[in-house]
Amino acid sequence: MEYFGQAYGADPCGACDVCLGEIAVEDGSAALARQILACVVEMGERFGADYVADVLRGADTARIARMRHNRLDAYGVLRQQPKAAVRNWIAQLEGQGCLARDEGEYPTLGVTAQGHRVLRGEDTLPLLRTVARSPRGAPSRPARPAVPSRDPSGTSDEDLFETLRALRRTMAEERGIPPYLIFSDATLRELARERPATEEAFLQIKGVGLRKLQELGPRFLACIRKYGDGSAGDTSPVP
Repeated sequence: MEYFGQAYGADPCGACDVCLGEIAVEDGSAALARQILACVVEMGERFGADYVADVLRGADTARIARMRHNRLDAYGVLRQQPKAAVRNWIAQLEGQGCLARDEGEYPTLGVTAQGHRVLRGEDTLPLLRTVARSPRGAPSRPARPAVPSRDPSGTSDEDLFETLRALRRTMAEERGIPPYLIFSDATLRELARERPATEEAFLQIKGVGLRKLQELGPRFLACIRKYGDGSAGDTSPVP
C-alpha cells in the first residue's frame, strides 16, 4: 500500500508472519550470517547448499574426509544446530542477496557483493526462525477485515487466502524454510483474488516466476481448483 502512496493505518499490521507470531529474529543473526558466508568462501564457492550445511555442522562423511574439509576453520562451527535450521539460514541468505546459486548441472553457492559487505561487518541483516505453535494456547490472530467474495460458490477470498496460507506453511515445514520464502502474503492474496486456473494465469501473479511455477505451482493450483469446483468444504490435504 505504501508503494502506491497509501498508508496501511495499522501498526502492527496484524497480517504478516512477524505480527502473527509465526517467525522471529534468530539470536546472534550477525554471527550466524558471517559463519555461513565465511564457510562458503573458505570452500572456494564450489559446493552446493546441502554440502555446505554438512561442513558447518561437522558431519563425519567420506566425502568431507576425502575433500579434507574437516580441516577447515568453518568445519563444525554450527555443530549444535539442526541441519534443517542451517539449510533454512542458507536459503535466507540467498533470498536476501548475500548468496547466489549457480544454476548449472550441480548448483553451487557463491558470495555476492552484498554478502562480502556482511562478512566485513559493513552491513547486517536478520536471520529468522519459525516459531513453533502448539494447538493449545497458541496466540490468537488479530482480526482482519473481510474481503468480499468474487466466487459464485460463496467462498470468500479471505477463506481461500487462509487455506493457501496453511498450504504455504506445510510446504515450508517440508523444506525447512520460513513460509515467506515460498510466497509472500501479497502473492497469496492475489492468488485468492484472481484464482488462476492454468499455469499461464498462475505465472501472471506477482511474485511467481518459472522456477516457483514448476516447484510450487501444481499444489497451489490444485488447492485453488478445489474452490473453483465448489469443494471448499473438503478438508482433505492437497497432495
